[in-house]
Amino acid sequence: MTTYPMPNRNLPAPWLLLVLCLLGGLGACGERRAEPAAAAATAAAPIQVGPENLWTVVRARVQSGPLLTGTLRPERRAEVRAEIGGTLREVSFEPGQAVAAGAVLARLDERAVRDARDSALSAVGSAERAALLARRNAERGDELLRTGAWTRRQQEDAWAASITADATLADARARLAAADKQLAYTVVHAPMAGRVAERPVAAGDVVPAGATLYVLVDPASMRLEAAVPAAELPRVQAGAAVEFTVRGYPDRRFRGTIERINPMADPVTRQVTLYVALPNADGALLGGLYAEGRVAADVREAPVLPIDAVPAGAAQASLWRVREGRLESVTVEAGLRDAEAGYVEIRSGLDVGDRILLRPARTLQAGTPVEILPVLR
Repeated sequence: MTTYPMPNRNLPAPWLLLVLCLLGGLGACGERRAEPAAAAATAAAPIQVGPENLWTVVRARVQSGPLLTGTLRPERRAEVRAEIGGTLREVSFEPGQAVAAGAVLARLDERAVRDARDSALSAVGSAERAALLARRNAERGDELLRTGAWTRRQQEDAWAASITADATLADARARLAAADKQLAYTVVHAPMAGRVAERPVAAGDVVPAGATLYVLVDPASMRLEAAVPAAELPRVQAGAAVEFTVRGYPDRRFRGTIERINPMADPVTRQVTLYVALPNADGALLGGLYAEGRVAADVREAPVLPIDAVPAGAAQASLWRVREGRLESVTVEAGLRDAEAGYVEIRSGLDVGDRILLRPARTLQAGTPVEILPVLR
């Protein structure tokens, strides 16, 4: 009898193997087809960007230079003092008022001074008569000397008396001139045109000679006295422009020009004082205001980006540019950093009108579509 080998029950049947192979092949094919489809879907999915995350490159002014701080002071300032002591009979102007050159600022009681002047005038009259009489006696003595009626000693005494009388007259006239000057000092005039900054006295006050009556300033002659570190001196020179702001005008920028530089640095702070001339035709700048600014050592007109778009100290940076609705990576070369204006100069890599993605995610890829969201109202 013929015998056949028994099948191994641990092995699948041939038809089962075939089915499993077919099913496995179909699954693998499905997975392979799904991968590129998913990748394409991912690549095609645009990122949404709000307008606040885009920057359009513009051309703007950037500058750099030493920072400075200082105080505004009037270039022309007059402290009007009393030339003589006395009682103030009248004061004419209040602080803040405009004053013309030569205007009467104050009057002192002149009665005592006028009495002294009248006395000096009387003394001059007496001295003039005495001098005239002494000269006539001396001239008459010359005739008497020629006729022998007088001795030479008498004639010399007569001329000595005439000379003494002339000296007394000169002294009397000098005293009268001094009295006239004292009388003139009772009326106080403005030495220049300007505005009253201070008036520490009032009518009725008794003031000594030398007391301050008024402080006048010319607002049009304002200047900035500012300090910069001595290490920055190579970047500072007379004639350089200065831009600054002052407290009281936070949204307004002022410009001036370095007029001169102090030849000595402060021994404690090691800073050097600059004197900056300022145009102040509208009178907006006032003495005593605190100012902060910068010397415009380097000034350029160039394409710019926000200063935080390029890391501090970096000469180059890789950025994402949006062009034709897709992202592309660009390398830019940075130049001047204007911290005050908030700009950084772009020397190469971008043109005016290019749009740059700000604060990008780290997972971005070149070619990714970009959808720019509308501005919210």
